[in-house]
Amino acid sequence: MKLNQLSMAVFIGFSLAACGNLAESDSQDKDSAIVNSKVGFNAQITRTKYGVAHIKANDLRGLGFGNAYAQAQDNICLMADNYIRVRGERAKYFGPDKKVEGDGVSVIEDFGYRVLGLHEKAKSSWSKLSHDSQALIEGFVSGYNLYLDYVNAGKFQLPEMCAEKEWVKPIEKYDVLAYLFGVAVFPGAGAMLEDFHSAQPNAELNSKIKHSGAYYAGLEKVASVSTALGSNGWAIGKDLSQHGGGMVLANPHFPYTGELRFWQSHAKVADQIDVMGASLIGFPGVINIGFNQNLAWTHTYSEAEHMVLYRMTTVDGDKMHYEVDGEAKPITVKPITIEVKTDDGTIKYERNAYFTEVGPVLVNEDLPWTDDSFFVVKDVNDTNLDLLDHWLALNRADSIEEAEAAFKQYNGVVFNNTLLSDANGQALYIDDSTVPNLSDMAIELLKNNEELSAIRKEYGVTVLPGHISDLIFSNAVPYESAPQLKTTSFVQNSNNSHWATNPNTLLENFSPLYGTEREPLSLRTRMGLKLIDEMTSDGDKLTLAEIEQAMTTDRALLPEIALSSINSMCGHLNGPVQLNDAISVDLKEACQLMASWDGRYTPDSKASLIMREFAFILEKDTMFATAFDPAQPAITPSNLKTDENVLRAFGYTVFNLQNVGFELGKELREVQFVERTNPDGNGSGNKISWPGALEAEGGFNLVSVWSWDNTYFKNHHHNYLLDTLSEEYFDSGLTDQGYHIRYGSSFMMAVELNKSGPVARGLLTYSQSTQKESQHYADQTQFYAEKNTLLPLYFTDTEIKANQISTVSISK
Repeated sequence: MKLNQLSMAVFIGFSLAACGNLAESDSQDKDSAIVNSKVGFNAQITRTKYGVAHIKANDLRGLGFGNAYAQAQDNICLMADNYIRVRGERAKYFGPDKKVEGDGVSVIEDFGYRVLGLHEKAKSSWSKLSHDSQALIEGFVSGYNLYLDYVNAGKFQLPEMCAEKEWVKPIEKYDVLAYLFGVAVFPGAGAMLEDFHSAQPNAELNSKIKHSGAYYAGLEKVASVSTALGSNGWAIGKDLSQHGGGMVLANPHFPYTGELRFWQSHAKVADQIDVMGASLIGFPGVINIGFNQNLAWTHTYSEAEHMVLYRMTTVDGDKMHYEVDGEAKPITVKPITIEVKTDDGTIKYERNAYFTEVGPVLVNEDLPWTDDSFFVVKDVNDTNLDLLDHWLALNRADSIEEAEAAFKQYNGVVFNNTLLSDANGQALYIDDSTVPNLSDMAIELLKNNEELSAIRKEYGVTVLPGHISDLIFSNAVPYESAPQLKTTSFVQNSNNSHWATNPNTLLENFSPLYGTEREPLSLRTRMGLKLIDEMTSDGDKLTLAEIEQAMTTDRALLPEIALSSINSMCGHLNGPVQLNDAISVDLKEACQLMASWDGRYTPDSKASLIMREFAFILEKDTMFATAFDPAQPAITPSNLKTDENVLRAFGYTVFNLQNVGFELGKELREVQFVERTNPDGNGSGNKISWPGALEAEGGFNLVSVWSWDNTYFKNHHHNYLLDTLSEEYFDSGLTDQGYHIRYGSSFMMAVELNKSGPVARGLLTYSQSTQKESQHYADQTQFYAEKNTLLPLYFTDTEIKANQISTVSISK
């Protein structure tokens, strides 16, 4: 394939990659102590049931060392791919394409990562890291490389998906730090790799760019990553806790494939750290979501924005100069060379990247580079050095007060809300994700300029003029100005903004970049609030079992507020419903199914398929008879209308399903499943029925067919079905096999904190390993599919010893 024929399309994978783990090594010196060395790296790794890793070390270097070694046992291929990805070297090893011949995505993404300069920034920033962060990373590098040493020595074999691949190679400390930088910017500048590649000032390229004349007409791609992630989180205080201590529900909704997978572990460092939970694969040592003796916390993806697009004004039509405060400034040109593997050997692909003092230049069909203007992106998380220190401080914190001190000192949770509770029964919510600190002038412009306000409302992206320096942010919003609420009642978040964290104490008048206020909540958020209210309305207090049951519920809000209206419409039917002049549909069978349905998404539900597709057709803004009331956000809008438009939407749903060959009465277990992809890129054929409901129907235990997967590995998918009338794919992602779930509840955790210590249950739905050869490739997956419940999390030495399956001491 010729490089000048590269496609400009960014690939976002929608399928499930193979998951797995290397076979656990035989125990060595099963009860041996950790070797004490001030020079080397030492750790002890004990595995309990389902492959959960408990890592003991004498210091942070040892923790990072053991953590990397254990992660590599489970996920070496995924980790190795991540490192060459952030280096911008995929094309060097895989060739120009990513998943489809001729797509050119590897070259495009490599170029984008070189524009971000993650590896260069890691090198220049290393000396600025804290000693703790350096120790964790240095240990991590050594543990990862030790595992590869054992592979090279023949002690272990690499799994099929990356066996004998030259890109599985030793790493250096800058690779790990570059990976962390990549995590920090992935929902912002990291989502715009193709647009950096497209940023060329030549007329030939720009003549191919289609736009309506309005500069900001279509920014769906820019916001696509933000809308793809979600989570549920509760922190319960002593007022609502049966035992008087705090409680936490942790339910991140993340992809089942790719670089955003979680991995379970337990970290213990002498008398400094004793913390358990889960972290993103590749995160060195610290726990992202978890608990210690006296504190538990979780995160949800924040509605806040972390970047700003600036429209720069050129100087007298000169595309290579721009103006700030009346001063002309030159665009910096940086040649970038990408090595590309071809059948004839490695060739070099050269292309210029363009930079301003504000940020790199980007181009897409709605953000063109013209004689008058061009666009740049400024990401507040660029070179964020606080990630490890911030989570390490949470891991060490002993109370809500100590956690607050961590937020005051660091700003490293990058794109998350945080919900915490402690053994004293305090609960805290804070959106201390890293948010651009806009000037008063910029905020007033966003509020009062109709065009800019409309862009933010529709796309969740802020665009500002870049020719005035007072509009260009220089730092992040400080801790004191972040939305936060401390209480002994409850805080919750299901990816709406901070506003109705607790509807009894609304949080208002924050920077608009933190998200919307006084606007309707999602059905999922309202479902969570309804669950809390039902369990506590009579003065009852919550138990750990109830927290777990809420997390794994088969309830969804839409059927609970719409089913009676549907049944009412059905009761007044006198015959088929006319959809248009040529088509009518008999709703008798569908109405019978609805009348006998309890509204729950149980495996044997026979009406959930109809309700799901109905949810995607309904116009959510106009379907309710009772309008939204900001004074009652948890219960409004409500009462589904029973007019002709709603009835026609219901009829259209039924007609559509029948015409693509789906029986209306199919049970949910027959149409909703997970299925892994084999190393060769084909489906495994093992379809496992899967619990959960979709966002459109207000499912609290969220699942989805869509996903974010930026790995190189191929993933299969079934044939997406076309809507009969529109001839476009079903918005629900319905395939000829049903709903192939690739995203949703991932690491699930319920924790109760008492004076005597934590009691915790949890589960990693897709299991510990991405490698098919591992015994922990699908063990938790099968358990969850069959039981829809959690497992005990073994935290004490006694529990760990009673449930261990292997122990090994490693040193270097």
